[in-house]
Amino acid sequence: MPIDINIPSDNLSPTRTGGNPPNLIEEVFRLYDRALAATSNGIVIADATRPDRPIVYCNPAFEQITGYDRSEIIGHNCRFLQGPDTDRTALAQIRVALQEQHDCKVVLKNYRKDGTPFWNELTISPVRDSSGTVTHFIGVQSDITDRKQAEFALKQAEAKYRSIFENATEGIFQTAPDGRYLSANPALARIYGYDSPSELIAKCSAKNLYADRTRGADLSAEISRVGSLKEFESCIFRCDGSTTWISENVREVRNENGELLYYEGSVAEIADRKLAESALLQNEAKWRSLILNSSDIITILDASGRIFYESPSVETVLDYEPEELIGRMVLDFIHPDDRPSVISDLQKLIANPADPIALEARFRRADGSWCFLEGVGINLLADPAVNGIVVNSRDMTARRQAEYRLSKINECFLGFTTDATDNIQRLTALAGELLGGSSAIYSRVDSGLLRAIATWQTPPDYPEVDRAEGHVCTDVCHKGSDRAVVIPNLQNTIYGQIDPAVIRYQLQSYLGQAVRLGDNYVGSVCVLYTESIAPTEADCKLIGIIAGAIGVEEERAASAARDRQKSRELQTALRDLQQTQMQLVQTEKMSSLGQVLAGIAHEINNPVGFVAGNLCHVRGYVLDLLEIVQVYREEYPNPPAKIQKQAEDIDLGFLAEDLPKLLNSMHTGCDRIVEIIQTLRNFSRTDEAKFKPADIHEGLDSTLLMLNSRLKAKAHWQGIEVIKEYGELPKIPCHPGQLNQVFMNILANAMDALEESSIPANKTADSTFPTITIKTETIDNKSIRIRIKDNGPGIPEDNLVRLFDPFFTTKPVGKGTGLGLSISHQIVVEKHNGKLQCISAPGKGTEFIIELPIR
Repeated sequence: MPIDINIPSDNLSPTRTGGNPPNLIEEVFRLYDRALAATSNGIVIADATRPDRPIVYCNPAFEQITGYDRSEIIGHNCRFLQGPDTDRTALAQIRVALQEQHDCKVVLKNYRKDGTPFWNELTISPVRDSSGTVTHFIGVQSDITDRKQAEFALKQAEAKYRSIFENATEGIFQTAPDGRYLSANPALARIYGYDSPSELIAKCSAKNLYADRTRGADLSAEISRVGSLKEFESCIFRCDGSTTWISENVREVRNENGELLYYEGSVAEIADRKLAESALLQNEAKWRSLILNSSDIITILDASGRIFYESPSVETVLDYEPEELIGRMVLDFIHPDDRPSVISDLQKLIANPADPIALEARFRRADGSWCFLEGVGINLLADPAVNGIVVNSRDMTARRQAEYRLSKINECFLGFTTDATDNIQRLTALAGELLGGSSAIYSRVDSGLLRAIATWQTPPDYPEVDRAEGHVCTDVCHKGSDRAVVIPNLQNTIYGQIDPAVIRYQLQSYLGQAVRLGDNYVGSVCVLYTESIAPTEADCKLIGIIAGAIGVEEERAASAARDRQKSRELQTALRDLQQTQMQLVQTEKMSSLGQVLAGIAHEINNPVGFVAGNLCHVRGYVLDLLEIVQVYREEYPNPPAKIQKQAEDIDLGFLAEDLPKLLNSMHTGCDRIVEIIQTLRNFSRTDEAKFKPADIHEGLDSTLLMLNSRLKAKAHWQGIEVIKEYGELPKIPCHPGQLNQVFMNILANAMDALEESSIPANKTADSTFPTITIKTETIDNKSIRIRIKDNGPGIPEDNLVRLFDPFFTTKPVGKGTGLGLSISHQIVVEKHNGKLQCISAPGKGTEFIIELPIR
């Protein structure tokens, strides 16, 4: 509202200090100033008559609240207190109030000089003069930062507790004394079977909730007595009429006068727990019966290891009455070797209450034998219902024996070799060792004889071969059964009178089984005892397993023999097939090459023959013309000037001298072409499919001519020098075309090796020039020898032994098939009854030696 600055006249009494009106006004203003300075609210006065309404006054509280000094405030608009998040709506209200010149009250978030925010409640009022004109605006601000922070914390707490209320897994409620629900969360609605809390509040009453009407009265009476109640369990009706179990925590809320306002509390659904408890009660009798009738031994010890409970099963397992063991120390019955580990386990049990610990030890039976017990112990000394160390154990003697046998069987099988006889010996020894016999034997019945194939601990004089008739092993084999044969007292059977071994070695018991090979039984494996025994079912199964394994080894041995025979036949057939295939491929290859060369030779031969045939006539004609010219020159030594000039222009003298030479060169060239054609024909040998006498040197030269391009030097290759050291060789009967193929393969390989190991064309003084040396000679007029040697890198010994194997090559993929030398070896050795060998060493070059018979 507008502030009236007129001072009442009665306040201007002369009796006031100063004695005159002006002094009184000053006094009043001083009082106002002190009052403004003393207030905790910030006060500013802005000049409404000046542009931008600058501040003309501020009290100390305003300075303290904003952090600005008076000199930084006076003359400025209050906008310097605003920040980017100052409420724009509140600022708009202030602008409207200033424009319309009326009161305004807003809450603003402003910023101090140090940048910290603060909340203030701002009241703006216009100040009018006597004429009603607004001259100033007074702003009064209260720092409400603490209140705002409290409000914010309150909202957070409300949101937190509202979230807890809405999302709690337990039901939360408030009920009026008459049973009406005042509030309920979603969890309570779910427990009671309602779709929402509002439906629960509208339809449900605590008076009609309990399936047992007396429970509601009990609840009210108990709360009235003590004021609260915890874990009050009841069966209630749900919305659909079904029942469930709940556990309630309830307290009453009263006002300061002690009047009951409402009840509040929480509800947990315990239907699952109740079912579990019911099942537990039902099962308790069952478990008690199981414990009393279980084959496992349940023992309870005190902290010192003294037995104070034994289940009845101890009589079945250890042959003790429970009363015989109660009060005894458990260590008195433990095997001496196992006592340290048992003592250690008991110490662990004492040190780790409620932690199950595995136990195993040998426990002495009533008859003095040892039983292997395995179990679990748990320290329940702190449990008043037990007050002891509970050990649940069972007899593992049979399983340990089975595990031992299984490990020995696995060890035996893992030690198997490809030798069936050795494996059968291992199996026979295994039978004797695991079944604890005096000896073990695998015998095979064949042609009326009993042969001891494998034995274990038999007497030194036990016969390896004996007549089959009368032996228990023979009868077991002939009986042909896949079941074990047990004879606990041999001496009281017919075998005590007719079996030589039973009689001689006083054998008492027999455990054995026939061994099957395919559909027939070929022998039997047995374990013999010099005392009476009663084999268990596990013993019979074990002898059956070993008999089956021996049968497998017998079958494998027979199969291996058949496979070896088949393998030999297949290897022979495969080798023949590979050789035939290689020969066909190479023959076809060389045949195609020969046909191409023969075609080329034929096509070249025709025009060359025409040229060569006419060249001799051309030579005669030219010589005749030159002769007539010479005659003209002799008869007419002074020809006309025109003829003489023409003779000089064509250099007649030089022409007459050089033309015969030119014709001779052309004749020589034709002869060379004819020679090349003949070489091509000699290499292809398309017309020579059978043996015929041939010149080996001619074949070598033809092959070199075919490879001549690889011998020449190139830009980055110095070429290969061929040294021929031909001896006197007779013509020998051979397949010329096939031998040319051999020469081609060997020479081509030599050139490949030299090219791969050679240096560039600019040789150094120490470098070796690539060289191939071909040497031929006769050996005792019975055979010829051809040596082809290079000075390349040589061949490692590992590769040398496989050099003539089919498909073996050391060249990169795509550069060799591995067939060349294999086929060459076949041509020389099998086709010509000769010899082909290779001599080489790394760094010393390679030499191939071919020997061929002359006849």
